[in-house]
Amino acid sequence: MLRVIRHGLHRAGRYLSFGCASPTDPASWAKLLGVLADSGANVLDVEHQRTGPKLHLDEVEVALQLETRGPNHCDEVLTRLRAEGYPLAFG
Repeated sequence: MLRVIRHGLHRAGRYLSFGCASPTDPASWAKLLGVLADSGANVLDVEHQRTGPKLHLDEVEVALQLETRGPNHCDEVLTRLRAEGYPLAFG
């Protein structure tokens, strides 16, 4: 059922999936979630990796799946994250 819902969100332009590197400290994680909350995005899923060839010792790679209000809102969320200095990756 969840797969069907996410497929519908994606087709409607309301599903946003990306990765970004972030410092490992709790304040940085709270800041990232605060930016997303302030933008009105709904976090559906989070996955993080603490090791990887491109990560520094004090970084974590965070993969996020968000629900948005539509394509324009996706653009707004991404613009805001970039303005805050988050390097975004799309797979």
